[in-house]
Amino acid sequence: NSLTLFSFLMGILAAVTLFENHTYFTIFIILSVILDIFDGSIAELENKTGRKKQIGWLFDRGSDRMVLILVLAGIFLHYDPILTAPILGLYILIKGWVIYENTVLKNEFEPIYMDRIALICFIFEKYEWGLYVILLSLLINIFEILLWKPKS
Repeated sequence: NSLTLFSFLMGILAAVTLFENHTYFTIFIILSVILDIFDGSIAELENKTGRKKQIGWLFDRGSDRMVLILVLAGIFLHYDPILTAPILGLYILIKGWVIYENTVLKNEFEPIYMDRIALICFIFEKYEWGLYVILLSLLINIFEILLWKPKS
């Protein structure tokens, strides 16, 4: 969880520097993603079970989603609010449903995530491309949700 927290802090710094200093944004977002990758790998090696595993999963997924929400909010405020607003709203709804499905209902729903591809687009200042990648990911998630059957 300490790596997740550090990854989340790097993500917050990335969101804050997105339009202030793109070099810092790039450094912070790359550090955030790398730490997030290591966090998942270390959690699997430790093979935590029960409530600790669920809390760690929720913290990891929640912090990952919050980083992208903060970056999208920055794009909304500084770049293109008309394109970003519906994507940001849909993103919050769908990702919130996934977290609810996996924590409250105890189902194992794993949607396709394309967030890192979007972040790569943002690193290269291709904001519209990144927004379209997120939109495509959300549309795929909607179809997954509609076709998904929980375990009985």
